[in-house]
Amino acid sequence: MSDAKLIPPLTVPVPRAVSSFLMRELPYILMLVLALVGIAYTDLLPRASVWYWQMLAVVFGLICILTEWSETPEERSARLRLIVTQTLHWGAFLLAMRLLFLPVMQKNLDADITGLILVYMLAFSTFLAGIYINWRLCVVGGFLGVGVLAVAFVDQASALMTVLAVSVVAAGWLWQRLRPRTDQ
Repeated sequence: MSDAKLIPPLTVPVPRAVSSFLMRELPYILMLVLALVGIAYTDLLPRASVWYWQMLAVVFGLICILTEWSETPEERSARLRLIVTQTLHWGAFLLAMRLLFLPVMQKNLDADITGLILVYMLAFSTFLAGIYINWRLCVVGGFLGVGVLAVAFVDQASALMTVLAVSVVAAGWLWQRLRPRTDQ
């Protein structure tokens, strides 16, 4: 046996203001994380991601209602109005999404474009919900809009980077094959 004393683990206390801030902003952080997962999923499998966006619309609608529930006057009519308004708002988003997947639309849109349109519609719907409910939702919608631009840029830039990489490799190979050998 050793005479070493057991030392309790070092804990760093989280200031109350920080933990309060994180708890207050958690729904919006969750929205951003779920949207980022959706953007990645859409980028990899655009057609298969439809169910995710439908589920995400319901989750966003619930978050909008739950975050504003305590801010809404306790009158039954005010809370009922919040529920009805958000249900109609996010229901309209779901309807627009379903219209996007009609065969006549899918003939004109490829899977990548459809995925980007879905993210754009979610960003726009979230921003509009923020205008009526809470400015934080506007920020989430803005981040989602920037995410759409980033995905579109990366898709275009990746094709350009692939062409450049293949060109550099081909040029290096040709240079190696065609340069005069000095070791002979």
